[in-house]
Amino acid sequence: MKIRPATTADGPRISELLITSWGSHIAGAHGVAYDATTLPAIVAEEDDRIVGLLTYNLQDQELEVVTIDAPAQHRGVGTALLEAAAEVARAAGARRVWLITTNDNLDALRFYQRRGMRIVDVRPGAVDESRKLKPTIPPIGSYDIPLHDELVLELRLTDQRSTSQADTDDPSTDDPSTDDPSTSQHPTSQPGTDKPSADKPSADKPCADKPSAD
Repeated sequence: MKIRPATTADGPRISELLITSWGSHIAGAHGVAYDATTLPAIVAEEDDRIVGLLTYNLQDQELEVVTIDAPAQHRGVGTALLEAAAEVARAAGARRVWLITTNDNLDALRFYQRRGMRIVDVRPGAVDESRKLKPTIPPIGSYDIPLHDELVLELRLTDQRSTSQADTDDPSTDDPSTDDPSTSQHPTSQPGTDKPSADKPSADKPCADKPSAD
């Protein structure tokens, strides 16, 4: 498996993956709507196939993971993408990598925390506010948990423990798959579908939630 920056030639395959995972190219959280096809991206490639994707926004010495998708679960794809994002941030002189997920996204929360990220903010009612703008965000999320709040997680690059130290050989702990975690990332406005997912950004749920897979 090769991890590399996305190129213009990857555009059609990236678009297809985003549509499949999120239902659209649009991902939103914290009051911002992103067209994920226009963002810088990192891909995981195997046998000329894209088997993982992470999109991000780098500004103000911070790298925000907007979406993360790893359809092939239990293979370390999500972990490799997150590590690559941390390297991009470090090379750019950024202080942290951060993302937003939602209160129902238990699998993604496990995944991110096992890779050194910490919860640094909880935004009660943030998903409810996003739902006013995007009514397709469902009221009930993963595990039948009422979907109301955003959680912000960050990886401080100054005191980071390597994400590779997580037990990536244990599928039961590696995969935030909630079935398809939905982070991306982000969070609240998951592109596409209508259910915010834990691993699978169900489409309308905040993006970076979907490290579904590893």
